[in-house]
Amino acid sequence: SNKPTIPEAVVIDDSTITENASDELQTIGVIDKNSGNALGFWHGTQAQYNNGGTVKDTYYDWETFPHNTSTLTADQRWISVAFGDNKFVTASNTDKANYSSDGQTWTASTLPASNTWSVGYGNGRFVALSGYITAYSDDGGETWTQGPNLPQDAWVAGWHIIYADNKFVAVTGNDANVSVYSTDGINWYSSTFTNQAQRYSIAYGNGKFITIGNGTNILNVSTDGQTWNTV
Repeated sequence: SNKPTIPEAVVIDDSTITENASDELQTIGVIDKNSGNALGFWHGTQAQYNNGGTVKDTYYDWETFPHNTSTLTADQRWISVAFGDNKFVTASNTDKANYSSDGQTWTASTLPASNTWSVGYGNGRFVALSGYITAYSDDGGETWTQGPNLPQDAWVAGWHIIYADNKFVAVTGNDANVSVYSTDGINWYSSTFTNQAQRYSIAYGNGKFITIGNGTNILNVSTDGQTWNTV
């Protein structure tokens, strides 16, 4: 009854998070506008999810926000998290993955290789990317199948994956001018930017994919996730 009304755009105020090796917040997961629940991960085994609170402007104050913690199945650097098919799935920088239906109780699963994985969800399928390697899961992250390798010009690390406009699109945190896209989460194709930069995030809205290069003022925009224009 005390859960807040979540604004359309929610920004996590990381100034309230103590940053050190034991409890640095590594990943923010899904924020549910209706329930107010959010999910975040630290290095190690800890996951944190909120259970209601108040909105501070458009920020969550994680220092005072009511929350609980749960324990993941392994002490790893948990890199990425996605939600779909009523499950949370998180991937690590090894071959370890976890899945959960409530963000509290976690079950281990195994990815095809020991790498730094990024995970996304769309159209009934979880996908994971790392370097050249791809993987997908059709049972909520319980079992993973290795897919075809990424194109040879797309070997990079730190992929960020989004599903929109009936396709997966991923950009990389490596210093590159390559993105990849897939309509099925199994077969991937590369596209290029006009500028080379690290890209840590991608968003979609109003018919456009948008990503920005780290340390630049250059925005890349695409209407199809394949051909990019520079702004």
